[in-house]
Amino acid sequence: MAQPPVTTCLPVDPSYLDEKDARMNTLCPDDCPASIEAWDRVRAALLHAKKVSFDSCHTIYLLMDDTQVSQSNQHGFRSLDPKLEHVRDWFNSSCPMRSVIALSTKPSTGSSRRRVLIGEFELEFEEHD
Repeated sequence: MAQPPVTTCLPVDPSYLDEKDARMNTLCPDDCPASIEAWDRVRAALLHAKKVSFDSCHTIYLLMDDTQVSQSNQHGFRSLDPKLEHVRDWFNSSCPMRSVIALSTKPSTGSSRRRVLIGEFELEFEEHD
């Protein structure tokens, strides 16, 4: 029976990471390919986000349109400008089930569309001796 592929964190050129990113990520090391790929997805989505919000426990939302901003505010979530700094601060202070979700509105139906940018436990890693 074939073994599943093993994901290994391998070092990459640290110049790829900015200084703040390197200090803030306390889970999978910042030079881990999985971490770089995950935060690249967040950075790309932030370019188009209207606001970001946090449920105060484990889910961080990138609000991609005005409808999502309005709905977030109606649920009592504080919406901030879409900056990586806010997302990283919330991510590092949230419970282990942390995730980052981009929310947008389907124009044809008005329903919400969720895109997982960082899934629950995606950047958790276990060190082995």
